[in-house]
Amino acid sequence: MGARMKQLTGRIKHAAGSLIGNTKPEREGWSERRLSQARQRFDDATDKVGDVIDTSADAAADAVAPDRTGQRPA
Repeated sequence: MGARMKQLTGRIKHAAGSLIGNTKPEREGWSERRLSQARQRFDDATDKVGDVIDTSADAAADAVAPDRTGQRPA
């Protein structure tokens, strides 16, 4: 189940718990929602770090690779 789906189920549990006055599903829903939000932010950050690493690796490879004339850049 994706992070957005877990956020939705957490929101539903929280709302249902609030509606019926039962704190257990209310707390569980709140926790599920917050945990899935944190997990989604972590995944987004991990993707961004991976992009930066790829870009840096490409730039480093271009900096040391010889050009068409066989000369390395100055």
